[in-house]
Amino acid sequence: MTEHITPEQLRARVTGSRASHEELVEAVRVKLALSGLQAFPIYTGGIPKFLPGGHMVLQHNPHQIGIADILCPFRDVAYVGGGPVLIGRVALLEMKTGKARRSPVQVRVTKLW
Repeated sequence: MTEHITPEQLRARVTGSRASHEELVEAVRVKLALSGLQAFPIYTGGIPKFLPGGHMVLQHNPHQIGIADILCPFRDVAYVGGGPVLIGRVALLEMKTGKARRSPVQVRVTKLW
């Protein structure tokens, strides 16, 4: 059985919501997997803070600012000194839904590459 998320299912979500973002990340991860590429979602949500009475809230995590949503490692072949050499590479994918745009930190991280 093939896993998939249809475009209609993605459009049915509230634009820009956490749920639509998570479904988009999962759809891209599944598409990459079906293409034979490993893809690992990176949790970029909040840090849980436990309140009295057993309640919990998610707080902003300043350590994850600018981190991509998916890490996709792959190998490439380069020819060094006349012979083939495997080179490990990684693609970092950032997903946006609704009217979301890259943060200034994400723009700076992109320019580093």
